[in-house]
Amino acid sequence: MKKTSIKTKKERLIFSSASFILIAIIALLFSGCSVIGWFYGKSTKRYKTEVQISGWEINKIDKIQELKLILRNSDTIVGKNLHNEFIPENEYAQLYNVAYERLFGEVKIPKIGDTIRISSRTNNFNSDQYLENLTFAGFDYNSIYLNGNNQIKPYSFISLKNPQIKSGSKLDFQHIQQLLQTGEIPLKILRVIETNSGLKRLNPNEIQYVSYTIPEKKYAKEGFLIGLGADILVLSIALVSANNPPQQQSVFRNDFIGGSCPYIYSYDGKNYHLDSETFGGSIFKAAQRTDVDNLDYLKEHKGYYQLRLTNELDETQYVDEFKLLIADHPKGTQVIPSFDGKLHVLNTLKSPERATDKDGNNVLHLIKSKDDNV
Repeated sequence: MKKTSIKTKKERLIFSSASFILIAIIALLFSGCSVIGWFYGKSTKRYKTEVQISGWEINKIDKIQELKLILRNSDTIVGKNLHNEFIPENEYAQLYNVAYERLFGEVKIPKIGDTIRISSRTNNFNSDQYLENLTFAGFDYNSIYLNGNNQIKPYSFISLKNPQIKSGSKLDFQHIQQLLQTGEIPLKILRVIETNSGLKRLNPNEIQYVSYTIPEKKYAKEGFLIGLGADILVLSIALVSANNPPQQQSVFRNDFIGGSCPYIYSYDGKNYHLDSETFGGSIFKAAQRTDVDNLDYLKEHKGYYQLRLTNELDETQYVDEFKLLIADHPKGTQVIPSFDGKLHVLNTLKSPERATDKDGNNVLHLIKSKDDNV
């Protein structure tokens, strides 16, 4: 009996081990993508990605961030983003008064020192807190600076209701914010940048755009989730196939149409012509950038330049800013923008001597001269 008992235990042990191994194999088969995705994501580093934003968005960037700033005069500054500081009162007052005189009649903005009456939203949605005895001290991109009890504080536009000068004139913050972004109303702040040659204080209105990189990051969680999705898909297909064996062959069509970029059409006085396909490759937010393109067809017509910005493809496009830049240059030269927005004056242009595609084929005849073929 004792010998028989030992044999039974061995059989149970062997059976239990075999069952465990079988379950492990099945689990591995149906979770292999999850495991592989986790290991791949954990071991993979994302390369630093360059991001470009408009100059007025610089306040959104974290401090102590390495930046490359392209100024409106085409200068480039590289350094660390430190902090903001106020423009000296007298200097700001002079800048603001010039803008006030220029915009008089177009939009109602307060003078420096004007009394402002504003109600501020509180946690109680049924009541407002009225702010009295505050005087205007300046603007930031998304806030108004008010002086009360000899202390200047910013109040964000969205937190204020019924803004008006004491005389009764209402303030249109939406219109004012547009003028702040285009530099037509000066900002009260300077951005302090630490460079190799020392500290530089820049008015954000002087900055055309800012370029910086996103730090590296590992993606173990993302890899696992992608792998898990693949496992679920494989398991679902396996279950459906087991319960519904195919009875006839099916034919599938792929009607996917790839997206591209916004099209810019220029009016030459008679017709619109396709003149630019801007920011190619910016297919996700982190890749957004500012493009400067030449417009070869654009001509003045009855005192205006007419452009069309169109979205003609199967995609959603986001355009933050659309400007027309005019560059004066010597006769017989051309102005060509580089990728970073700098304008270069060129003359004595020559055709390329050689051009090949990725397979080494000669394609010089396709690009040697301009033929307007896209």
